[in-house]
Amino acid sequence: RDVAWLWVAAFANFVSLITGALLITFGLGVAEAIAAVAAGSVLAATLHGLLSVAGPRFGTTQVVAARNTFGLRGAYAGAFFTIFLAVGWFAVDCVIAAQALVQLARLAGLPQGNLLNVFALLVVVVLSVVVAVYGHQTIAVFEKYGAIVFVIFCAVLGFTLLPKINWTLQSSVAGADHLAAWVLGTSVIFALVASWFSFASDYSRYLPQRLPARSVAGWIGAGTAISMFAFGALGVLLASIDPKAGGDLLGLISASAPATIVVPFLLFIAVGEVWANYLDVYTAGLSGLALNLRVRRWTAALA
Repeated sequence: RDVAWLWVAAFANFVSLITGALLITFGLGVAEAIAAVAAGSVLAATLHGLLSVAGPRFGTTQVVAARNTFGLRGAYAGAFFTIFLAVGWFAVDCVIAAQALVQLARLAGLPQGNLLNVFALLVVVVLSVVVAVYGHQTIAVFEKYGAIVFVIFCAVLGFTLLPKINWTLQSSVAGADHLAAWVLGTSVIFALVASWFSFASDYSRYLPQRLPARSVAGWIGAGTAISMFAFGALGVLLASIDPKAGGDLLGLISASAPATIVVPFLLFIAVGEVWANYLDVYTAGLSGLALNLRVRRWTAALA
């Protein structure tokens, strides 16, 4: 259950909201967009849970477990691409968090400019790396309690904007384009979860080997599916307020919600992306070790 909480937290961030909002920009209505979020979440989370079974079974990370199938050298490609994926997500999360901090600075009346942008980005990068180098237990604590706080803020935001949500928003596309939009929306949700597949057993490897595979896959799959669906669906609903502005969800929220909600929400967007980066940095370090880099894990994470 603790590992399930970690994956609940992994999707309790602004990226999940943005991804859900994208489905409205594809031309889908609210009901069918939420159905696409559900389909993509369940399909991907099921696979994610099954992949996590390798953790307690082999007691190793996902990349190292792949050696059982591909051999020592054959697993190098997987390790390299996992590092590439983790670094890519690290960059995305850092930019989103930095943008939220810059927006907060603007609301506070601080002067804008490149210096502020660079400073905000550096703060996010340092915070992301510092905790990640301390390992799994530290990450688990930050993920669990950070997710609870973010859920509370999202609930307050959703309740505040409830009267503005267009529950009956209809699709703006028809025929083959409509089907294509739904498939694309489902695929986007699936892809967000699938981008974590190579991380799956990195955190389940600490579970006792005696645990039934069904229990491991079930809890982790359920946590992943529930979190992705909840935040993806919230993104859909928020984007329905102004479908034309759905591509700029941060701006839409800032324009639609009162400052008393926007300010703490921006703060927790930044925090949410930072704790998502803990997973990226930690797994990148583990994958570096799978390439037989002769350094300690925390050194690999820093690298």
